[in-house]
Amino acid sequence: GVRRQQCCQLCSAEEGCGLLLPDWLARANATYAGPEAVEGRECDAWRAEGAVATDEWLVERQDARRPCAYREHFSFPSGTYDHQLAFDAEGYRPGVVDEKLLDYPANCNKRCPKVFGQTCG
Repeated sequence: GVRRQQCCQLCSAEEGCGLLLPDWLARANATYAGPEAVEGRECDAWRAEGAVATDEWLVERQDARRPCAYREHFSFPSGTYDHQLAFDAEGYRPGVVDEKLLDYPANCNKRCPKVFGQTCG
């Protein structure tokens, strides 16, 4: 795909965006959604109703600590929207993430044209 050198802020934690807690699947009473192949890997999918979307967390069948993908499915009166993050099996390293990696880039100081909860639905 094409990588664009632009950034905008979709929404804040108060508006439904933010990091997931490590125990979010248990808190959301996730259910097993079945096996699924993701980029050639055998994965298990778990599904839960989130604050604003149906969320899916896919992990490797042989090692549930290794993520395959994260998906969000949004349903609005204007239509449905899907968002997926696939994890690089070779580049993934378990452990604590350096918090600086979660900071917005310096050029990311404006709101997105389609702000969640205002123009998406």
